[in-house]
Parts: sequence; C-alpha cells; structure tokens
Amino acid sequence: MITGDRPDINDPGQVLNGLVLSVAKLLPFPVELDADMGYTGALFIDLGRRGGDEDPPDTASIDAEVQPVVWVFDVEGGRQTVVSDFGPTAAPGEVARWIATEALRAQSPATLGLMPRRAGDEAAPGER
Repeated sequence: MITGDRPDINDPGQVLNGLVLSVAKLLPFPVELDADMGYTGALFIDLGRRGGDEDPPDTASIDAEVQPVVWVFDVEGGRQTVVSDFGPTAAPGEVARWIATEALRAQSPATLGLMPRRAGDEAAPGER
C-alpha cells in the first residue's frame, strides 16, 4: 500500500519510475514514493526513518547509474547497501518480495506493524 502523492517529476526515466510504482503497490506495508532531485530525479521507495527528520531513510530503488541497472536496498541512506540480481525486466512481484524480505531483515520502520513483538517489547502508541 502506498501513502502520499506521487511526486510530479519531469524526467526521461518515466519507464523506471513506472517500475518503482508497480513494485511499491505490491509491498505488504505502507510506503511513500519520493524523488531525489539532487541525484537522478528518479523515484525511490521510502521505507521510513529510524531517527529524526534529518536522518536518512531506508530506501529501495532501481539504480540506473550503474551497469547493469539493478534494484538496491539502502539502510539509513547507504550505511548498508544490498544489491539485488534484479534488473528492469524483473517481475514486480519478485522484486517486491525481495524488498519486503530485506526491509524485514533490516527492521525498516515501514515494517514495524508486521513484525511480531518479543515478550518485554513495548507496544507502539495506539496498540495498547
């Protein structure tokens, strides 16, 4: 499920942006799409910030700046990067499963509602 509006961007990577949108729609948790206007202008999937507004988010995107073009998952803006074997022709469902797996493994903020709490973990506000 996607929250927020799709950014209105004008770039030649509309095909890649369409792939990002298709994958984001298949994720089992809410995400936002954003565009890094200082980089390529291409859309990326924002999986939430671990700290404040100034902290970098966890993200998933298709990196058109490398050859071959691949999907990548970044923890905290690149503190840790996982590069997939998926390119632009990969099935969106397979890419979404890979992103969901990596996001759960990294405990990305977008996944917190999906992750079972261990005994002793504090409930999030509204879950009491």
